[in-house]
Amino acid sequence: MLIDYESIIIIDGKAAHDIMSGQVKTDICQKSSARGFKDIGFVRNNAVIQCISPSNAEIDEKIKFSVVYKPAVSLDFDFAAVVFSDITEGSFEIRSQNQTVCEGNCRMSGIIISLSDTEGKLELEFTEKDETDKIINLINEISDSNKKEESELLSLENLLEDEKKRRESLVFKKQDISGKISQLRLETEKMTEDIAKISDLEARRDILKRNLEENSHNREKMNNLRNQLECYSSVFEFYKNETGYSTVKEKIDEIISDMSVIENHIAEFARKRSEEAEEE
Repeated sequence: MLIDYESIIIIDGKAAHDIMSGQVKTDICQKSSARGFKDIGFVRNNAVIQCISPSNAEIDEKIKFSVVYKPAVSLDFDFAAVVFSDITEGSFEIRSQNQTVCEGNCRMSGIIISLSDTEGKLELEFTEKDETDKIINLINEISDSNKKEESELLSLENLLEDEKKRRESLVFKKQDISGKISQLRLETEKMTEDIAKISDLEARRDILKRNLEENSHNREKMNNLRNQLECYSSVFEFYKNETGYSTVKEKIDEIISDMSVIENHIAEFARKRSEEAEEE
């Protein structure tokens, strides 16, 4: 039967009792299809069966289904359905603008509303098992698809969580390695400083060693020269004469004295060089 875009479906009798008491379970579903979008903006998918209003059971058991259809650009309405878990029967009344447009008795396992070929009208059908089974199968397929997608989503969420934990672990390892690298750099810098100090000490040691070797060599030469001059002095003293002995001996003694002064100067010079090397 045809109903207006805005209508109220009133069910009473046994069907209303079964629905309101929960003896017959009710599922409400709707199928719409988007087949491309002409304009950029919001496409509102309004529910055709918008609300259910049960009446006071103590006075009169009735249940009302409000139907409102508003065409949407780029969105095709396929059908809306009220699917019952079992076949029930009772009377119905269709109202539009507070006027009864149709009434009668119905036996049904569902109510299907679809778009009609008549402008401003919807097609309403009280249907029994075969048609509602198709809708239930569609709902089950959608439910199974949703469960599959939920399972895949859960798997992806778990994978994401694992990746987050792995990333956190890698960040922790990176920080640990960075800390160790910084520590190694500090140790390397300290080792470089220690090596430089060791090289400096080795250089000072070499200078002191050379100074000691030069001092020892000079002392050896001075001792040899002193021995020679002492020999000459003895010779002159042995062959002394009245005219030259005294003058020659004094000269030799003076030379020997000067050599002692020079030796002291050399020793003092070597000592100062050693102190300067240690201060560096």
